[in-house]
Amino acid sequence: MDWLQNYKVLVKDYRDRREAFKEAMESWAKRHPNVPQARGVKDLLALAGDIGMSALVSYKGIIGAVAEVTDEWAISEQLDFAIRLEMLWFFLHIVDRYAFGIGGPEFRAALQDEIAVPSIQAMVTASFVDSSDVEEGFDAKAWESRMVSDLIEEYNNSTLDYSMCKELGVKGLDSTNSEEVVFGQLNGEETILAKLAGRINRLVSEEFDVLLRVEVWHAAMIALVKSDLKEQVEAIYSIRNDLRL
Repeated sequence: MDWLQNYKVLVKDYRDRREAFKEAMESWAKRHPNVPQARGVKDLLALAGDIGMSALVSYKGIIGAVAEVTDEWAISEQLDFAIRLEMLWFFLHIVDRYAFGIGGPEFRAALQDEIAVPSIQAMVTASFVDSSDVEEGFDAKAWESRMVSDLIEEYNNSTLDYSMCKELGVKGLDSTNSEEVVFGQLNGEETILAKLAGRINRLVSEEFDVLLRVEVWHAAMIALVKSDLKEQVEAIYSIRNDLRL
């Protein structure tokens, strides 16, 4: 299989995951019929969905870089899933910080409770779209519920890790010094983006591969810049302030 075919396979898988994630979010909304009655819930679901999409967009760039570094295009399903989760933890944490900056600790806690579970559940559902090899009698819903519970704990642990970082990792960055700044940050893990890069590198047992860290940094940054997550958080906060009046 040449590099072009490898790329086509990765792109198809990414598109399949995106479609599955959209369907999972829609399914979650249908299973909670009381929720859409509340004002602003559509914004919540949109935010949860866009967090997952941002994770998948950045995952698309990272998974190709991982394959290049490890020289293994047939990455295990377990590792593939772990990388998607790492990107989800990153974007959930970013939104958590946005919420704190916009509305303080009370708003952050409330928003985290409302978006974490649907985001995680949708990612789990989207990641296991092929059920053809499931044994008869296997309770997929119960298994999914247990996995989501376990992943919530994993997400909380990742948040503790990211909470050690004071900055995102773009301070002092401009067109003339981008390479110097990025490489300087990636020598440690004091920024959120550098922490993410380190976590991904350790997942693939390539902790000291600086080029992979750069690819992770770049993919996450591009997805973050293209997203409107902060604007969505601001809109939700504004709606809740209106409801208090």
